[in-house]
Amino acid sequence: MENSSTSKINIALLAEICVKKNIKHAVISPGSRNAPLIVAFNRCKKINCHVIIDERCAAFFALGISRQLNEPVVLICTSGTALLNYSPAVAEAYYQKVPLIILSADRPLEWIDQDDSQTIRQQNALSNFVKSSYQLPVDDESEKGIWYFNRLANEAINLAVSSRKGPVHLNIPLNEPLFDTKEIKDLSPRIIDNINPHCSLSCEDFENILSTLSRSKKVMILASVQTPNSKITDALRTLSKQNNIVILSETVSNISDKSFITTIDRDLCRISSEKEYDYIPEILISFGGPLISKFLKAMIKRNPPIEHWYIGENEKVIDTFTYLTKNINISPEVFFEKLSQRHKTDISDYKSLWNNLDNYSTEVHKKFLEELPWSDLKAFSIIMPLLPKDSILHLSNGTSVRYNQLFKNYNLKRVDANRGTSGIDGSTSTAAGASSVFEGITTLITGDTSFFYDSNGLWNQYLSPNLKIIVINNGGGGIFRFIKGPSELQELNEFFETPHNLDIEKAASLYGLEYFRASNEQQLIKSLDCLYKTNGSSLLEVRTPTELNDQILRNYFK
Repeated sequence: MENSSTSKINIALLAEICVKKNIKHAVISPGSRNAPLIVAFNRCKKINCHVIIDERCAAFFALGISRQLNEPVVLICTSGTALLNYSPAVAEAYYQKVPLIILSADRPLEWIDQDDSQTIRQQNALSNFVKSSYQLPVDDESEKGIWYFNRLANEAINLAVSSRKGPVHLNIPLNEPLFDTKEIKDLSPRIIDNINPHCSLSCEDFENILSTLSRSKKVMILASVQTPNSKITDALRTLSKQNNIVILSETVSNISDKSFITTIDRDLCRISSEKEYDYIPEILISFGGPLISKFLKAMIKRNPPIEHWYIGENEKVIDTFTYLTKNINISPEVFFEKLSQRHKTDISDYKSLWNNLDNYSTEVHKKFLEELPWSDLKAFSIIMPLLPKDSILHLSNGTSVRYNQLFKNYNLKRVDANRGTSGIDGSTSTAAGASSVFEGITTLITGDTSFFYDSNGLWNQYLSPNLKIIVINNGGGGIFRFIKGPSELQELNEFFETPHNLDIEKAASLYGLEYFRASNEQQLIKSLDCLYKTNGSSLLEVRTPTELNDQILRNYFK
């Protein structure tokens, strides 16, 4: 193989290792110290390189691509504070089990803490948010040096995609010259394949689990944030036919079926305190990432189940409800598929109890919406049924992800939100990254504060014409009006809600997005039709009242 690449052999080898590991995307931010990495990856024809100037946005953009494709994505930055700007997205990737390969160029070790320009302590800078950190020996091009570099690179990439997936960080000190290139012949790096054994339970353990479940009259399976998995959904659909099992799935779990309880919060608020215990499971089986529903978390903590099993490949014990009895370290796909083939019982009416509650809740929900004035909740009631079939939905944190939890929608291909760390940052960038590798329509529903916080996420050349952004503009951080604590303080308006006079239409114009606006029900229906008929990236601003939304939502939950 003949190719022009960076003159630094190890960096050229690193890019080729990524190709051999079937990595197809790299997100790069400009710089000088990372020039060898830029050259090496850009000249690999099998890697699609995206250039994003703002490193914080770049990292969330890569997160969106990786989560959408369920594949590792490379992140490349220069030395100095550039790496620190990756932190929010890397933390999100860690808690959402997303494999990012972070390559940070660094100054030579001897210049750290010597007042040299653009030089900070980069080694282990992301250690709290990655599966492992590596310091690569780039300038040792001896036979032993190349062997060591190759071994570390293989180990890092294998670790990112094995067991509990997640980000890894490779810090790369680079000496000058940085911009030299040369022809490289026969660049064939050694590839170390990582073969993950098929995880399974011993026959004894599985028979004990089956026996316990068959004796239980109330089993709740709880699905929280994760990527779509049709095998898990099929297995749970089979299990849901058993009378002693109820499946509760949050929107961002991407586990959805009409036989499941998919609107947890709106169902739970219809349970009286006297009847609450009837709905508590004897056995709770949970899987996925962090739970959104505070209602469910509080209810289970008040009424602990006899047993709680967590299913998932994790190095740590996940004890969200403080009553964990079994940590079953196996993939949910394997566990539920095997369970669905064997578990059968007719000893309970637990499923019908929940189904009756869900039907009653649906009727109350419909009646409430019919009498609802213009508000955030009214806007969501119009938007959700009109989202295009087989499209994907991204949600910002705050009120957007919570409102969405109140609606059933079986037409979407998937729903995503940055619920690993639940921060305000990065929702626009993540949606932009995901939409860049998805051929269908991607809708981002975000609040005005979240939109402006991550407006740099639109500052790139990769915005898909199928990216549609809906900004619910209620004049500030409306979530704080719902939270007991901030809502009762005199500092609410200035220090929590932070009202603004920023113009969303001008922001849309700045980034070349076609703009629409709605301030009532009729305008919203018309504007949604226009939004999805446009041929390019577009934005719809939905203006709602600032001070009415919290009252309406409180009344809804009453």
